[in-house]
Amino acid sequence: MIQRSDHFFFEPEFAPTYPETFDEDASFLLTPNKFYPGFSTLEPFSRSNYYSVAGLDDLVHLGEFEDTKEFKNAASQYVIEYHRKGESIQVA
Repeated sequence: MIQRSDHFFFEPEFAPTYPETFDEDASFLLTPNKFYPGFSTLEPFSRSNYYSVAGLDDLVHLGEFEDTKEFKNAASQYVIEYHRKGESIQVA
């Protein structure tokens, strides 16, 4: 997964569009409890102060940090282990 133009794309490592920046574009920081307990944020390594956010179009976008409740809600993600999908538990 890489970020380009404030969107996320899946791109194969063996054939990147921009090989010179692929490692930075495909690296993210997952931070637990950033805005709310039990919820994580995802920040692209190559763009500080940006987070993955839920868009009004039902897609995931990059958004520059805004100190608002709406932004923090949109940037907060709940990480679920695949084998626990569908169960209502918190996974740290």
